[in-house]
Amino acid sequence: MTTLAAYDSVLREYTWTLLVLLYFAASDGAIKSHEREIICGFFKRRSPNDELENAVILEVLANFGRPDKSSFHNLVRKRTAGDAVLQDIYDTSWQIVRSNSKIHTEQERAIDYLKKSWKGRIAT
Repeated sequence: MTTLAAYDSVLREYTWTLLVLLYFAASDGAIKSHEREIICGFFKRRSPNDELENAVILEVLANFGRPDKSSFHNLVRKRTAGDAVLQDIYDTSWQIVRSNSKIHTEQERAIDYLKKSWKGRIAT
């Protein structure tokens, strides 16, 4: 069972990441179950020592809304993280995009923005 302190720690460190991933997942208006699972997988990879439960991650996810384009750009530009974290965010974003039958133009532009903003820090 996960402690409340573990969730607080993960949220403090990765709230901005949750919002970036939400931008991709909710681009068509709703977050699908497979997209929620992908996001849960991200948090479990980033916190391997904490046994995070999907139900609690999903509850946290339900309490956040999709950021607008300007907020998304601010999050990507201003937040700092190690290269491995940025790579994981980029890969997870692509996984969300590819998990759907159709790639939306807004998703393509957002992926391009990640590439441009994190050039030299991630492998594309």
